[in-house]
Amino acid sequence: MPIATPRKDFAPGSAIQPRSYRVFTRQHLDQIPQLKSLDRETRFAMEVVANVLPFRVNEYVVEDLIDWADVPNDPIFRLIFPQKEMLEPKAFDRLADALRNNSSRDDIARVVGSLRNDLNPHPAGQMDLNVPLMNGESL
Repeated sequence: MPIATPRKDFAPGSAIQPRSYRVFTRQHLDQIPQLKSLDRETRFAMEVVANVLPFRVNEYVVEDLIDWADVPNDPIFRLIFPQKEMLEPKAFDRLADALRNNSSRDDIARVVGSLRNDLNPHPAGQMDLNVPLMNGESL
């Protein structure tokens, strides 16, 4: 694994200059300069997946932890940034088509909601098994 390069604002023996905390979410993907080096289809795939799954990264991770010369194989990049493979192909294509066709916000929200429901966020039966009971009746 390559060794991370030192921060640009750090020189041995000097004080580290503080920087403000900056966060990027789905709405800010196009504001991450490093992503501009990726092809358009990869960036679009990130947008599609980020509409369904939560995405949030801070500037420190983007600037200091990812080896952008090794993207998309960099392990931190793969852990943090949305990947097309995170959705089933049919689910991905369904939302990608809606976005490419400039569907309305409401239509996109319906597709996203449907895809999220299909992801099974309760794989261990929590909605059935963790229901509190009182006198034999669920509350």
